[in-house]
Amino acid sequence: MVATLVLLAYMGIIWMWQKRDNKSIALPLIILIALIELGTNAYSTANMRYMPNPTTGEPTKIFAALRKSDLYNQNGYYNASYEAVDFIKNQDASFFRINKEFSSSIAIHAGLNDAMVLGYFGTTSYSSFNQLYYINFLKETGIIRSGTAYENETRWSPGLSGRPLLQSLASVKYDLSVEESPFFLNAGYSQIHQIQNVKILRNNYALPLGFTYRNYIHIDEFKKLSNLQKDIMLLRAFVADGTTLNPDSLGFELTALSAADTISPFSFDVYRQLVDSLKTDTLTLTDFKPHHISGNINMTQSGMLFFSIPYDQGWYTLVNGKRQNPILTNIGFMGIPLQQGKFDIELVYQPAYLHESMIVTIVGLAILVMLIVAEILSANRKRNKQKLL
Repeated sequence: MVATLVLLAYMGIIWMWQKRDNKSIALPLIILIALIELGTNAYSTANMRYMPNPTTGEPTKIFAALRKSDLYNQNGYYNASYEAVDFIKNQDASFFRINKEFSSSIAIHAGLNDAMVLGYFGTTSYSSFNQLYYINFLKETGIIRSGTAYENETRWSPGLSGRPLLQSLASVKYDLSVEESPFFLNAGYSQIHQIQNVKILRNNYALPLGFTYRNYIHIDEFKKLSNLQKDIMLLRAFVADGTTLNPDSLGFELTALSAADTISPFSFDVYRQLVDSLKTDTLTLTDFKPHHISGNINMTQSGMLFFSIPYDQGWYTLVNGKRQNPILTNIGFMGIPLQQGKFDIELVYQPAYLHESMIVTIVGLAILVMLIVAEILSANRKRNKQKLL
């Protein structure tokens, strides 16, 4: 109804514009109608939305983006999640990721971007274009399905929520749960605190941001494993695809594993041994920013230094000041091969084609300025000719 009225109003203004006597009031009317349209659309977008009914859970049209009851009852992001995240940050100055079992969003669909809202590093994400290499990792480990029929799963990325072994690989050190008996208490976590109904659990097997592999498995062998076997194997060896990463060309020898090298039965004692082995040589962080990470490592023997950071062509490393491009490791992450010795490591992120895009922008602006100047000079010449006539 509103859209129809706005269209009729615009038609009326266009008709008025054709009349020379009405042109002076047509422009203000267009601006007024445009402001009314923008205000109406903004109000309906922000306030007239479908939200879960607090009683039935069914989608219900409400007339407020935020209800008073949300504040008083600590619904949505007004629950104890903020306090829980702050507690962890005050207790732990190292790098870590957090797994949050519940969503604080009050939207119809469970939100996957709580990490962005609450200010922590997580593994879940909703985005129209999630990070390609991370999505490839989730596909290969069976967390999301491949194929165009399941394209929506690449946008609604569940992360590593149900895979505790992969959480250890990805530096997930804490878990937030509102369950009476959290699942992760049986998966190597222990409760360290509780704020209201939010339980804070710590992963006793979490790995740091950078650690070292001595074994590898080829991607073809890795594909033969079950999902559980893949999770275990990633705690024993990194995955090499043979194209972007050929272990035979690293300059040192690594032990090759195959699909036959599985561990059965798997126990917490084995879990501890695998994690401790990967922790033999780890990166000690000295500075951490989203676009610049620095640290040092003492390699007791040659190996692959793995970073639980999704691979991106914008990343490059400085090893003792010498530039070295990271290698695609574990399907979707980064690694750099290091010989025995001590190393200062820097990871720097610079968006791909940044310099090229800046050059194109500068050239485009220069052309635009020249066109404007040429137009002004042309107009001046025409006016001068008219004066002479």
